[in-house]
Amino acid sequence: MIADVIANTYALVVLKIAAFGVAVPLQATFLGFILGSIPFIWPRKAVTLAT
Repeated sequence: MIADVIANTYALVVLKIAAFGVAVPLQATFLGFILGSIPFIWPRKAVTLAT
């Protein structure tokens, strides 16, 4: 997803392909959602202390 957003941003900014004008902000928002939800979906293992 990160590579897709980078490639489409490159196409929008550098290559000036206007068709990506709507897709890039939507993809970036979805990428933020994915990255923000990782801690909830993939929790860290609980640390147990030996006594």
